[in-house]
Amino acid sequence: MSNALYDQARSLLDQKQFSEALRIYEDFANRGDMQCQVFSGWMTYEGLGTPKNVERAFIWFQKAADKGSSEGAFYCGKMLVTQGRYAEADSWFSNAARTNFGPAVLWMGLLRTRGLIADSDFAAGLSYLREAVRLGNLPAQRELVQLMLTGRFGITGILRGIALFPTILVRGFMEARRTGPSPNLQS
Repeated sequence: MSNALYDQARSLLDQKQFSEALRIYEDFANRGDMQCQVFSGWMTYEGLGTPKNVERAFIWFQKAADKGSSEGAFYCGKMLVTQGRYAEADSWFSNAARTNFGPAVLWMGLLRTRGLIADSDFAAGLSYLREAVRLGNLPAQRELVQLMLTGRFGITGILRGIALFPTILVRGFMEARRTGPSPNLQS
């Protein structure tokens, strides 16, 4: 996608002129631009500029993932999570995590620590959560603190969780102020 048209589509999106933005994104998505495929999928999933269509959104995300988009693979996984199809979601998250895509690494940890897949291994889930934290994923850090506060690591973990909790609150507040609201599918 040319920078000028991409900027125009982004500007239209920011101005809430969703139909016009989607028209540009879909034009380039149909030509194989994987970032525009992700945007088209997201807008279609959210019903921005078009009626909400989960199946069509998944197709856009899958096309992007098939071209190597970590975001496309992540969103395929996230959509499957909403349908309770955790093992399939894990496969998509695994594809996205190969490029150290933090949200996918987070979800690989969540699926395991919450026992949502057949081969759930709490220790492996913790490793994924810690890796997501290392990658800068704030929700992963929040999840680890919640596990500490619920006693999963004993009394020492509870005390450490209490000490880390204010830091997580401040980081979350500062991130929200910096970026504004995030899309519903992203974590």
